[in-house]
Amino acid sequence: MLTTKDFLISAKTKIMDHGWVQGHLGNRNEGYCLMGALDAVSDDLLDSGTSDSDTWKAYMKAERAVCNELKFQGMIAAVGSWNDAGHRTQQEVLDLLDSAARSVAGE
Repeated sequence: MLTTKDFLISAKTKIMDHGWVQGHLGNRNEGYCLMGALDAVSDDLLDSGTSDSDTWKAYMKAERAVCNELKFQGMIAAVGSWNDAGHRTQQEVLDLLDSAARSVAGE
């Protein structure tokens, strides 16, 4: 089972390896948005035999860490809206995942 930090780092790796998109979840051929990257990590866990409930718990902890980091940075938008903002950059998404991972490092 992945720690929340590892889950977030895995999502970052998905974006770094496959690219970043806005407006939809994406896929390995075109890249992932922030939520799509979290979904892709969940899919990997399920494919590796991790139970549905453990995968769901890991996903929810990772999403909560991202939401908490957005709040800490003073952002009010939902994750999808934040990712899809016209001025948003891939680097900002990667930085957010890094910050969220640092915030849960002790878990």
